[in-house]
Amino acid sequence: MAVIKTAISIDESLFEQIRKLSEEIKLSRNQIFSQAVKYFIDKKNNLELVRKINTAYSDILDEEERDRLKKSKRKYKEILKEEWQ
Repeated sequence: MAVIKTAISIDESLFEQIRKLSEEIKLSRNQIFSQAVKYFIDKKNNLELVRKINTAYSDILDEEERDRLKKSKRKYKEILKEEWQ
């Protein structure tokens, strides 16, 4: 697999947390960044798949099920937002 070098700008305190984590779990900062981005992309793709499935089946839901689905989506978005803050 080809490796591409890139530069990013992050807050100094976040960098320090990543440096400490790197030492603690014995992974390079590159590995930590790569795994974090992969995790983020996988989550996004999973959300997109769930959205497509929900869209495909939305026409067979009754009103109560649609309401429950909307509440579940809202809660799931809140959870994801909290994970990335």
